[in-house]
Amino acid sequence: MQSDTIRTWGSDLARSITQAAAQSAITVLATLSLTLTGAIAPALAADPFRDRNSRNLNDQTVAAFEAMFKEADYPAAKAALSDAVRQAPDEPLVYAMLAAIDYLEAGSGDLPASFRTYAGRTRETGAALVSADTDPLRGNLYMAVGYFLEAADVFLAEGALRGMPAALSKLQQTFDHLDLASIEDASDPELNVIKGYMDLMLAVALPFANVTPALERLEQYGGPAYVSLRGVAVGYRDLERPEEAMVAIDRAIAAADDNPELEYLKAQIFVEQRDYATGVEWFDVALEADDQLLPATVFQICRERRKAAERAVRDGATVNGDLPEACL
Repeated sequence: MQSDTIRTWGSDLARSITQAAAQSAITVLATLSLTLTGAIAPALAADPFRDRNSRNLNDQTVAAFEAMFKEADYPAAKAALSDAVRQAPDEPLVYAMLAAIDYLEAGSGDLPASFRTYAGRTRETGAALVSADTDPLRGNLYMAVGYFLEAADVFLAEGALRGMPAALSKLQQTFDHLDLASIEDASDPELNVIKGYMDLMLAVALPFANVTPALERLEQYGGPAYVSLRGVAVGYRDLERPEEAMVAIDRAIAAADDNPELEYLKAQIFVEQRDYATGVEWFDVALEADDQLLPATVFQICRERRKAAERAVRDGATVNGDLPEACL
């Protein structure tokens, strides 16, 4: 395994965790009309993953999840998470989202010490749900997530040679706990969005692996749609199947319009189709909401936009020659 592969797993898994209100990646509906600051009636206090067998997640946890994955509004997500840590200290999804933000903010740099702390808290709060027999499905699921994040941390901190034995041990525990969660309900959307992302990243990374089961898991059983379908689009993009990726991203955008990260992914798919000029247009659309995005993401969008514009001009296309203000 290469460190880039681990980073990809960590990034997309972390998203899957949070994106399916517990994410993802990957596809059932959950239509909650939440405001980030407004109160929610008790009957709606909500579960973004499920429309049956729902869990009554803390309001601020759900608000953070929706801000991060439905709206890609990271300042709002951070504010909601700050409240959620105080209001729901025993909710593992909170720590998984905090670890995800740490990871994404680090970009290609070293992970902060808090990432390890949040990974451990994800695992520990998951274990508490198991030991109390409160919710063994989610408990085992987030124990798996915690071990997975810890594996990525060890691998990246210690390198392939030194870190591999400890990382592999944690990955084995990851899969053991996913199996235990599956025993509780193999069709659960939260489980399937996270496991679907993990299976997808493994299948894309390993030669001769069959990616179809991972894509089917995300599309048929994962949720919410804006998380699961995003994972499907990423999978087809990485498999260099842009037509199918475009179908998936359009469906994801329909479930969460005005999400700049989904617009960014659509721009990448146009570039994969060699339609560089249209790709530039979608990069610019995503950058209109640069104040919502993490600086590392804005930097990467600007970098990819410059390359796409150069290729479009080389092909004789007309593109907007003015760089967005975020890229100056």
